[in-house]
Amino acid sequence: MLFVLSARAQSPGLTVSPVKTFIQLTRGTEQQGVFEIVNRSQSPLPLDVRAQFFGVQDELGTIALHDAQGIAAEENPEAWVKLKQPFLLLSPLESRSVPYTITVPADAPFGTYSVAAVFQSKFPRQKTSSPSAQLLPAIGSLFFVDVVPRAGEQPAQAGNMKIENFGISPQDFTEFRPFGASIIHTLKFDRVGFSFVEKSPLTFTARITNNSRYIARPTGTVAIHGPFGKNIGAAPFPEGAILPGATRQ
Repeated sequence: MLFVLSARAQSPGLTVSPVKTFIQLTRGTEQQGVFEIVNRSQSPLPLDVRAQFFGVQDELGTIALHDAQGIAAEENPEAWVKLKQPFLLLSPLESRSVPYTITVPADAPFGTYSVAAVFQSKFPRQKTSSPSAQLLPAIGSLFFVDVVPRAGEQPAQAGNMKIENFGISPQDFTEFRPFGASIIHTLKFDRVGFSFVEKSPLTFTARITNNSRYIARPTGTVAIHGPFGKNIGAAPFPEGAILPGATRQ
């Protein structure tokens, strides 16, 4: 099964689509697809295309490319992606379709594997004495490959998602303290108080850990209820994928 987001990745002079691809494959099978690449500049554009494993470097989901050296082939998605044309030379304003194949080894463990096809422009080096800077566009088309069981296969327990924290920023709260009555101090009630939010819209933060072996894309609605169960407000849960073993804020 192949799911493709139609959005395009862009940089000065270069467009690549799709920017994200979600694939479900059983072990020992392959998926073929096509990249659509456009050189939007008025100059020839040489491109080097390579597959590279990626993860996230923080809880905001910032993409970080990783070195897959030493990872066994059955767990290394870099070895799964084959491009028919790993080096391209696009003429000015040329559009080109580049086929690719993703092959999952027969002994690959179950789970989600993340790999980027990185399109890196290649130009001759400028002289070191040159005071000008050269912008070399590079775009990564992201793949999320779910290796799923075949008929009759039963993977081990996959784990689940866990909400580590859900809260409102302290800056959004207003503190209320009783005042004006000496009996409060006499009865040692001077620490009695409560906090409330007096503004809208309300900003909240959720930290969710994905303990499963598959990518998670939580959806739903966040609702706020009053002390008597009245629905005060609701909003769709923010979009965002959480990679296996990662925490997303």
